[in-house]
This record gives sequence, C-alpha cells and structure tokens, in this order.
Amino acid sequence: MSATVRLSDESALVFEPITTTLSNPTRRILMTIEGRIPGDALNVALIPVARIPAIIASLELAASQSRP
Repeated sequence: MSATVRLSDESALVFEPITTTLSNPTRRILMTIEGRIPGDALNVALIPVARIPAIIASLELAASQSRP
C-alpha cells in the first residue's frame, strides 16, 4: 500500500513500505519525489521507520517558522 501527497500539478511525494528481509530486518519507507508523470522519479530516499517521528517534528518546526 502506498500513500501519495500531491504538492502541485508538477510534483508529488509517494510513500511505500519496504518489505524487510533476513539480511536487512530494518523496517523502512521508500519516499519518492515524482514529477508530472506518475512513476517519473526525480529523487528517492529510504527512511527507517524509527526516524519518521523526527522527520515529522522537523517538518512541523519548519512549517511553524515559515508562518508570518
């Protein structure tokens, strides 16, 4: 299952869980920045699930600082 956040008509963030394996048991999320065409990956990152709260906190901090 994936989740998509459209940022504009020209870009979106797509989040997909990555299946763990015996050789790499870390739970991760694949974050893809897509261009105008779905599946057109502009950038990707593998995010360990344990780091998600820190990412959310950082986004909230940046959002609070960008308010007038």
